Formats: sequence, structure tokens, C-alpha cells
Amino acid sequence: MKKTTLTAALAALVPPLLSAAVGVTFDAALTNTTDWVYNSDIKKNNTGYYVAGHSAMITSPRFDFAITSVVLKVKTTGSCTRNLIISAFNPETSATNLSQTFENIPQGEDCLEITAAWKASQKVTAIAVESNKGAQNLYFLSATISGVPLIDPPDGLAAPVVKRDGFTLRWDNPDGAVSNRVEIFEIVPGKGDKGDSVEYDFSDFRNDTGNARDATDEFTNSIPAFAGSSLIRLPANSAGMIQISKDDTKGYLVHSGFADFSGMSLTVSARIPTDSQGKTFGIGYIAADGATNEVASLPLSLDFVTNTVSLADVPQLAPIIFNTQGANSKRIVHVDYLAFSDTSACVPPATNIVASFTTTSRTGTCRGLNRGTNYLVRVSAFDAEGNESDFSDPLAVRTLSTIPTKITLR
Repeated sequence: MKKTTLTAALAALVPPLLSAAVGVTFDAALTNTTDWVYNSDIKKNNTGYYVAGHSAMITSPRFDFAITSVVLKVKTTGSCTRNLIISAFNPETSATNLSQTFENIPQGEDCLEITAAWKASQKVTAIAVESNKGAQNLYFLSATISGVPLIDPPDGLAAPVVKRDGFTLRWDNPDGAVSNRVEIFEIVPGKGDKGDSVEYDFSDFRNDTGNARDATDEFTNSIPAFAGSSLIRLPANSAGMIQISKDDTKGYLVHSGFADFSGMSLTVSARIPTDSQGKTFGIGYIAADGATNEVASLPLSLDFVTNTVSLADVPQLAPIIFNTQGANSKRIVHVDYLAFSDTSACVPPATNIVASFTTTSRTGTCRGLNRGTNYLVRVSAFDAEGNESDFSDPLAVRTLSTIPTKITLR
């Protein structure tokens, strides 16, 4: 059985953090002229967007993160070379600075990758791409723009006061923070990946007397989970299998049952000892009113045949019954292997946001929560321009389930 602690599951539970990296294809970007701006020297043909004049500029919108790199894929045609200039751009003033020039881009059939980079501290939030020199086409095929948040996330998130209906939070803000966003998620329990398998191969059951005899005591003493009947028998001089009934008497074997059969399956290996015997072996369960209900009727032959049967429709705690009711004549069935397996898939815990608020204080209190419940908390920061940071590392908090009734002073 696999066990996952609350803290180990945090990374999977927290919703995706703010991403400060974007991918832009010029085919999409340049058709959206409300964001990207380009002049009449930018054309398009079957190859893509290209510079047709001696001085053409493309400008981006302002992004909500500090750009640290721009990777352009370009290609040229014609006999002369081109220059490419990538600059930081101010959409309000249309001014450029921090320019990087890539000279004499040669003609070639293959794409050329050009990278411009800035420090996060330079806070480049928009770019301009300009081409000059030469008359041949310079194609812009794609761009990848990457960056980091303009403001660092808070750290030191803690819950110094925890009560039954809520808790108080505190954290440390980065430089430049003027307010915070607090988000609280309730953890919705999932179903663990139990993966249990209980196997019985009956290797401990032997009959050294040479005669078939009642094996109920040996069976139930060795495997207490089974509650058998006097008709569970071992074949003479046998090992590693059990015989259910003999002669023309109906025999059966009963398993005490599991708490939950959803996702459970049963594997059984059985046979008949002679071809004149019956050809089926019944598997069912005992209902609350004592009635037996069939789950499957398995075919039998002279060789051991292994079958797997779903138990998903069996009620909780219902005893499983193996019987020779369907066998004709002498109803003898040999069983050499049983395995109960939980094949249910793991359902991981989920999160459900229960509170979100902004505050200008480095503390926050949330009330109205459920007692004895697990919660996740995360905090982001805003600067004076409204830029938001990534969220802090998540904090797991469990509200109290009871109030202490006895307090001892030390």
C-alpha cells in the first residue's frame, strides 16, 4: 500500500503557478494589430512574415513580466546581408534603448536562431525588432519570449495561530511589495492507491493419511480470514491444493469479505479431477438476508484453469462464497490458487479554493473554515505598479478538531 503524506502531495495539489514565460509565433502575433504593431514594410507570403523595406520595425505589447531573453528564428533570401536590431521598447513614448545589433545576417535556406538577453533588474517589458541594410527579404518565422516576475514572491509563510474554525497567517514581503493576495484551498481527500493483493496457494495443506478427509480445522486455523464448512476437503496425499466436497455432496468455501469491493478482482485456479465430473464452479456472495447471489460461473476441465472475476458489484463486507452447486454428479473441485486484488486506480487529493482576499498588511486571518480539515495557503505580492509576483511556497494547515478540556499550567 502506498501512502502519501500531506506535505508530499503539495506540489501536485497547488494550482499552476504564475508563468512568466510565453511562446509567440509571428503568424499569430502580427495578425493581432491591437497588441503587436508593424509598419507597411512588413509583408507576408507563403513563407511567412518578412521585411521588404530598408527600415521596418515590429513592436510588442507590454508584458506583465521582466523579459530576460528573446529568441528569434529568421531566414534571408537574396544576395546581400541584413542587420537585425532587438531593443527594449517603451509603448508610451515609442522610445527604444538597451539595443542589441546582429550584423550581416547571411543568405541561407536554413533558419538562423538569434538570441537577445537582458538582466531581470533592467525590467524590460516590451521589445522592438528592426531590420536595416540590404534589400532582400528577411523572414521572421517565430519568437520565444521568456522572463521572470517583476517582483519576488513572499517567503516565511507560517500559521502561528490555528483554531477550529480558522487560522492566522504571517509572511515576509519582498522589497517593493505594497499589498498581497492570499488564497486558501481546502484539500478534498482522494482514494489512496492501495494496490493490495491477498494471495493463497494452499501449500500448507497436506493430507498424509492417504485418505480424503475434512480439512476445515487446518484451513481456518492457517488462514483465519476464511470461515469454512465441514465440506471443505483435501484430496488424498495432496499438497498445494484443496478439494471442495466429495461424492455427490455439495461443498463450499467462504471468505469473510473486504470492507469495500469497488475496484476489486478475484483470480482463482481450479479444475475437476475426472472428465465425468461437472464443468462449472460458482463464485458468489452471501447477501444481508442470507441469500446467495452468483457473480460468475467458471468453466472447469482436467487441467487447472485460471480465471479473473470482477467483484465490483459485491456489497461491502459481503462474504464471498465458492461452491460446487453447478457441478454435476460428484461435484468435486480442486483449487490450488486464490488471489484478491485491489485494482482501483489512485484518486489523488484535490483542492477547492475557499477564500481569496487582498491585504496591505503582512498578516491575514481566515474564519468560517471546517474543523479538523486540511488546508493549503499561498500568498503573492503586488508592487506599486500592480505587477504581481509568483505565489509563495504553499503552507499546509490543519484546523483543530476539538477544544482541549484540560489545561495544565507548568
